[in-house]
Order: sequence, then C-alpha cells, then structure tokens
Amino acid sequence: MVGSVYAQTPTTGSADQADVAFRIGNQHYRQRAYRQALSYYFVSNRLAPNPNVLVNIALCYQQLERYVPAYRYYLAALSGKLSKREEGIHNTANKKP
Repeated sequence: MVGSVYAQTPTTGSADQADVAFRIGNQHYRQRAYRQALSYYFVSNRLAPNPNVLVNIALCYQQLERYVPAYRYYLAALSGKLSKREEGIHNTANKKP
C-alpha cells in the first residue's frame, strides 16, 4: 500500500522514500498494473521531483490510452516542470487518503 512509503524514519529521507516508491512503481509497471504504478510514481515525484519519474507517469498514461495527460507529462519532463494547472491536477490526484 502507498501509505507505507509515507512513514518517516530517522534513517531515511524523502529521497530514499522517493526511490522506494519509484522502484515499487517500476514493479507494477512491469506487471502491467499501470494504475498502481501511477500511484507510486506520483508519490515518488512529490517526495523528490524528477523528470525521469514524469516520463514514467507519461508512459503509464500512454499504456492506459489516456493520451492527453501522457502528452502533458512528456512535455513536463522535457521542460522540467509542470504548469500551475497540471500541478493542481497532480497534487489533487496524489493527496493522502
């Protein structure tokens, strides 16, 4: 579950947590569980923004045949940032339950 990635321990920082979330996302992606992969990629990117994670988010959307968000995340990866509107969408989609 995504919630376990949020747990802060004295020995791990947000970069470590982002890496764990990214790796779990990759496992889901390889299993073609794109929605689950997305949730971990969003956590990873929120903890440590990274253009590589944005590409993985775009790939998931592409696999889900959601081409508009895929295109936006590819553009964001190229530019290194999200527009204010996309940031709002990204943050809304990634709020903790």
